[in-house]
Amino acid sequence: MTRKTGWMILAILFVLSPLSAAFGAWTNPDLLYSVAQAEKIVGDSTWVILDCRGQEVYEKGHIPGAIVLGKKSAKSLLRDGSARTFQDPGKYEKILGEAGIGNATRVLVYSDMKHKLMDDAFITFWLLEYLGHTDVHLLDGGFDAWTKAGKPVETAVAKREPAVFKAQPKKSAFATSEELLTLANGTNKNIQLVDCRTKEEFEGYDIRALRGGHIPNTFKNASHVTYFEQKKDEKTGKDVPTGILSEAAVAKALDGLDANGRVVFLCHSGGRSAYGYFAARLMGFTNAANFDDGWFIWATNYQKNYPVEDEQWIELARIDEAEKKIKSLETKVADLEALIKTLTDKK
Repeated sequence: MTRKTGWMILAILFVLSPLSAAFGAWTNPDLLYSVAQAEKIVGDSTWVILDCRGQEVYEKGHIPGAIVLGKKSAKSLLRDGSARTFQDPGKYEKILGEAGIGNATRVLVYSDMKHKLMDDAFITFWLLEYLGHTDVHLLDGGFDAWTKAGKPVETAVAKREPAVFKAQPKKSAFATSEELLTLANGTNKNIQLVDCRTKEEFEGYDIRALRGGHIPNTFKNASHVTYFEQKKDEKTGKDVPTGILSEAAVAKALDGLDANGRVVFLCHSGGRSAYGYFAARLMGFTNAANFDDGWFIWATNYQKNYPVEDEQWIELARIDEAEKKIKSLETKVADLEALIKTLTDKK
């Protein structure tokens, strides 16, 4: 075989690969905006820069011209009290329209690292796409990256003229418990489920619902924290995410998945899984979805008793934590008793 033929074969294999994005290049890079790109749209009336953090934090400093949806964070305003998506699209039409976001308005969302690794922004991105908005983008690194770059910050509250937003729900971006039940019971083998929770949650060691464990036939467990560039924390010495998405890390997390197949992301309540949805969109996945019910509903709905693998009802993590505290107290008591004995003997 000639060298030319060999390269041709490699090129064909690359194109036919289920996840060619695994080589580390965004397929849809325009979804992710850098600080430099964001700076260029400040003051552009065709854009809405949406601060997803909530009024109080927003008024302490935000990107010039950015708007906020209300007193609560975007993820709280755009979902019900159980962290589920509103079933009535009219609620979204009212909230977004009053904020000045129309169907043709270009939107850049951002949050900061203090708010659960920018949950607000990723959830808002997914919700807007689910509602049918086709021009949504996310600021890489969020407000932290903006301020670190020395860009201007303002505290004045910005308002826009109301717009008309008509929701056109994209059903494929929304996964339900009923859909995942077909995977769990083995009747549908065409769903690739990615669990974005921690390894401890996945294995049933850390329980945050009625039951611990994971959904049977889950394709892989890949925590959302691994998607980001990491840096050493000077105090703990541990690696912590910077908020900047890493092409190589995302490719590794999604490795092995068929980018043209059905891919669903799961976490406890639809937050961490929204990171997975965004990462999949960056990588060019054509049929990605966020599991809106999340593990909390799946593992707690006792009437339907959805199947759970590695099922646990007792939270071992808390038991271990309690045992460690007891041992620490025992050590302190022993030290105190020894000190008392020493002082008594001296007398």
